[in-house]
Amino acid sequence: GGNRDIGASRLVDEARKVVALADAAGDAGVVGAVRKTPGVGKMAMTVWVNGLLSGPKTQLVNALSGALATAVRPAEKAAGRFFTGDVRGAMAQLAQYNYILQHAGAATRLAIKTLKSNEPILLRGGKVSEILDASGQESAAVMAAKYSFLTRAGVGIATSPTRVLQSVDEFFKQLNYRSQVMADLQATAAQKGYDDNWVRESAEKIFTRDELFTKDSIRRQAVKAAHDEGLEPGSKEFNRFVRRYYGEMYDKELVQIANQGKRAAEDVTFTRALDEEGQGTIINRSKAIQDIKANFGFAGNLLLPFVRTPAQLIEFFHRRSLGLATEALRGNVAEADRGFAAQFQRLRENGIKELAGATKEQRADFMGRLAVGTTLYGSIATAASMDMLTG
Repeated sequence: GGNRDIGASRLVDEARKVVALADAAGDAGVVGAVRKTPGVGKMAMTVWVNGLLSGPKTQLVNALSGALATAVRPAEKAAGRFFTGDVRGAMAQLAQYNYILQHAGAATRLAIKTLKSNEPILLRGGKVSEILDASGQESAAVMAAKYSFLTRAGVGIATSPTRVLQSVDEFFKQLNYRSQVMADLQATAAQKGYDDNWVRESAEKIFTRDELFTKDSIRRQAVKAAHDEGLEPGSKEFNRFVRRYYGEMYDKELVQIANQGKRAAEDVTFTRALDEEGQGTIINRSKAIQDIKANFGFAGNLLLPFVRTPAQLIEFFHRRSLGLATEALRGNVAEADRGFAAQFQRLRENGIKELAGATKEQRADFMGRLAVGTTLYGSIATAASMDMLTG
C-alpha cells in the first residue's frame, strides 16, 4: 500500500533527471545512467587517460600539430595541382585559406561546445576514443549528471585534459571540414555550371547541424524536426513528414563532398581510422597492433594506450619522404634481398605502382606531397648545416 501520488512524483523527478542527462551528456550518458552507475574500472580508466594527457607539452604539441597541418594542407594541394598543369584547381585549393578565416567563428563556437560537453561534434571518433570509448566517456557524463555539484565540479576538473584536447581537435576539424567543403562546392559549381545560389544553399544544407553530413545524420534531423512539429512517433503523419524532409535534404553529390571534408578533418588531426582502404604498409601493420591490443582490454590500453595517432603521424612523414618519393618518380628501385632493405624496397615498389595507376587527382596529391617533403627536409638540412638544429 504505497502512496500513488508520491510514486508519480518520483517518476516525474526521475524523468526530469533523464531529460537533463540527455541534454548534458548525450545518448551515451543516458544509456549508462539507465544501465548502472559506472564501475571502478571505467572511472579509473577515465582518470588515467586524463592523467596521460594532462601535461602542458602534450596539449601544446597537439595544438601546434593541428595548426601546422591546417596551414600546410591547402598549399600542398595547390602545389600538386599546379605542377600537374591544373592552375584553376590550384587557385581553388588556395581559396581554402579564405574559407578558413570565414569559418573560424563557427569552429570556435563548436570547440567551446565540445569543451563543455567533453564530446566531439563533427566526427564521433578521435584521439581520445581509441582508448576511452563511449562506455568510458559515459562514466564521466553519468557521474557529472547524477550527483552533487561538488561531484560535478570534481569530474569537470578531472576530465579537463580530454576536454581541452578534444576541443582543440574539434576546432581544427571544423575549420578543415568546412573549408574543404566550400572549395569542393565552388569547384563543382564551376564544372557543372551551377550558380552562387546553389553553392550557398548546399553549404547551408551541409552545415545545418554542425555534424558530418551523411544519410544517418539527415535521418536524425528529419526525426527531430518531426518531433519539433509535435507529430506522434509512428503515425502516418510522422512517417510522411520524415520521408519528405529526408527527400528534400538528401543529395548524393553533397554527401560525397562532405565525405571529402571528413577526410580533410581527419588528416589534419591524424585521426583517420586504420581500417580504411587506400593507406600504406605502416598503417596496415599498425592496424594489426591495434587489433592485438583490443584483445587484451584494460591491460592492452595500459601497456599501449595510443596506436592510431602515432601511426598516422609516422605515415604523414613517410608519405612526404624524399627518399621514397624521388625513387618512385624515377622508377629506379635498388635490389635488396633481406631485412630492412627488403622492406624499404617493397615500400618504394608500392609507391611506383601507386603513381603508375593513379588518377589525375592522385598524381596531383603525390606531387603536392613531394613539394612539401622537399621543403620540409630541405629546411631541416639547411638548419642543420648552419648549426641552427642540433641533436
